[in-house]
Amino acid sequence: MSQEEPYFSVQKDYTVSDLTQDAGDYYYSYSYLYNWIKMEENEDLKYELDSYFFLKLSTVFFEVSLPTTHRKFERKMIQSVALKKKKLILPLLVGGIVGPLSLVAANIGSVSLFTGLSLFIGASLLFYFGFVGNFQLEVKFKNGTENQFFIEVENADIQYFIQQVNTEIVVGNSRSS
Repeated sequence: MSQEEPYFSVQKDYTVSDLTQDAGDYYYSYSYLYNWIKMEENEDLKYELDSYFFLKLSTVFFEVSLPTTHRKFERKMIQSVALKKKKLILPLLVGGIVGPLSLVAANIGSVSLFTGLSLFIGASLLFYFGFVGNFQLEVKFKNGTENQFFIEVENADIQYFIQQVNTEIVVGNSRSS
């Protein structure tokens, strides 16, 4: 009697490395929080920008809900949160280039004087808008990456909120270490 060969045969033994070891500074969250899990979060801090938009720090996440985006970041991976005023490079460049060129073009006569001065005034306003800048919420992570979000509001309340968020994050990180 002959022995039949199996359909599947293993040619080589593979070993799986320990998945709990850190592979450099790369981090990937394997936790999926589906709605049916019903995991409760405590809201530690919340700042409402509008009736629909907010910044919220809970026991698990830091949540940013703005008109342009809605993001959740794991609290244990955040190093710091800051509110900074930054200049806008695109309006600075466009206004700085178009303004002088429109004046030269109006002076030479390649465009009408009214068009050249109108372009110059528009470019000057664009340059001013870029120079004044805008406030950005900057979220820094432990692995060195940063996320930045434009925020329209800047007052003492949001500065106090950012200070409280940083305090809570530092206290939470020291507890988990």
